[in-house]
Amino acid sequence: MSYLKRQDPELYARYLQLRHVDPRLCDVFNDLEFMAQNVERDQHGGSVVMADILAELVSELRIRVAKCETGRNTTKE
Repeated sequence: MSYLKRQDPELYARYLQLRHVDPRLCDVFNDLEFMAQNVERDQHGGSVVMADILAELVSELRIRVAKCETGRNTTKE
């Protein structure tokens, strides 16, 4: 199961709806999932640096999703 789906189901659902709008969303999502797999594989629970990167990727995805939603809403008006 996706890290994002487990950690933030609402953001995951928003991402799924908007991933076709901005190709960079898929890149950020893939980076996020890759980093999450590395953290989960680390037997010590992941380093602080990897956890920080993971948090930054979630934040970046949240910002990009919000921008896509805003852009999509403005286009409809």
